[in-house]
Amino acid sequence: MSVYTQSQIDELISMPKVIAQPPKRVWDEERGSFRNEMALTSEDGTQSFTVFMRRNRDFPENFSVGLCYWPRDSARSIDLMRCNGPHGDINRTRNPSNHFMYHIHRADAELLNAGLDPLGHSKVTTEYASDREGIVYFCRKTSVRDFEKYFPANVQMDFTHELPQGDA
Repeated sequence: MSVYTQSQIDELISMPKVIAQPPKRVWDEERGSFRNEMALTSEDGTQSFTVFMRRNRDFPENFSVGLCYWPRDSARSIDLMRCNGPHGDINRTRNPSNHFMYHIHRADAELLNAGLDPLGHSKVTTEYASDREGIVYFCRKTSVRDFEKYFPANVQMDFTHELPQGDA
């Protein structure tokens, strides 16, 4: 197994990615959850990633979208980032209160190199407040190019930019 620095992990998360295999138009339903996936590569084609998306059928606020990295020297992926909605406390040893709120897990090099779950820590976020907003936030943070083509209903007008000037 390779040893990773936090800088390398952060670069893998933020590097520009293209969609190599898009998500399905209709999500699969399995064991009470809607599921979908897509495959990504780095823009130069040297790195491979997958994205998993899950949403509880009965509680849509309970969702997860995550980025997995597939190193060339391993048959196993490395979880790099995951955006979650509130889902309750699944493991009392890891920031138990965070799981009751929208939260983000980012890989930690120290945990990864110790053979532990690299996403063992999470931080509460106000960056999104629904599964749709979570997917948009995730795609922007992980630099997925042209994601809007596959999630047009998720993308809303960005009010931080000036509106076009027209004739009044």
